[in-house]
Amino acid sequence: MTQLATRVGTTTLLGHRPGLIDAAAAALASGTPILRSHAVAALGGIRAAAVAALVRLRVPDALDTACCLLRDNPDDAVREHAAWALAELADRAAAGALRAALDDPSEFVRTAAAGSLAVLDRTA
Repeated sequence: MTQLATRVGTTTLLGHRPGLIDAAAAALASGTPILRSHAVAALGGIRAAAVAALVRLRVPDALDTACCLLRDNPDDAVREHAAWALAELADRAAAGALRAALDDPSEFVRTAAAGSLAVLDRTA
């Protein structure tokens, strides 16, 4: 697992070793939230889509992974998609992370967090 996390966490290698994209995609469906976070980061231009895939695949710990991405990812688009993904999971455990995202520097992330909280309120 450590080798895979190291390999998929190195985004510059993806252009030189396309097989790593497959490794990153496989990491989305297995492993720990931190491994999936590395996989999302390694997927480069398709990071936001990778976040949505976590939810659609219903991977274990998708909630934890999406919360981690919402809180810590430097890419605004990833954080925005993580907020929407949390709404799709419809788990009240995401409310704290979404409330914290209401203070995000990105207007898009704040809007997604507010919209996701509204969805959670309707599903409660």
